[in-house]
Amino acid sequence: MPLTRKSGIRRKVRHSVPWQVRPEECRSQFSRHQQERRGEPNVRIKFHRWTPPCGHELTVLPAGRWWDAVRATEPVGERALRLLGADSGAVIQDRYGPLYWLVRPGAADGWDVRDVRVLGLSTTTASYIGVPPGHRTTSPGTHWRIAVGPDRYLTDAARLRGALLAALGEEVGR
Repeated sequence: MPLTRKSGIRRKVRHSVPWQVRPEECRSQFSRHQQERRGEPNVRIKFHRWTPPCGHELTVLPAGRWWDAVRATEPVGERALRLLGADSGAVIQDRYGPLYWLVRPGAADGWDVRDVRVLGLSTTTASYIGVPPGHRTTSPGTHWRIAVGPDRYLTDAARLRGALLAALGEEVGR
């Protein structure tokens, strides 16, 4: 929360945005992360090393560190998402329409698929992704189309490639 200085007194300024995170969400997410770092087992739910950021702003993160991102144009991405169904992991949709699947780093290296771009460490330039907070699951703006969860994190790269190729085939057949 930003602080302002007025009349020599520091005051907290709250932003009124519709997707403002509730403090208990950040605290619970932080405590899970701290438990994991200390090696304490969480017997109820298995969490991954990476979790979406807290807050209400997008966080720009490097692709290739925790995951690679596979970016597909909106028409192809929508068809692929439908074809994957329950096999899809977490998916980010940016404000302009493209969808980003999170896959294991290096799993999509060397892909040459029309209307699809792999963003990760193996590309010739550094790639960064705008990642929304975990609670932002609707538009406007960049949001989680399928949010990260205990059973939804990385998408299997081979299944994703198959779905994207099938989606491209449907688009060409139209």
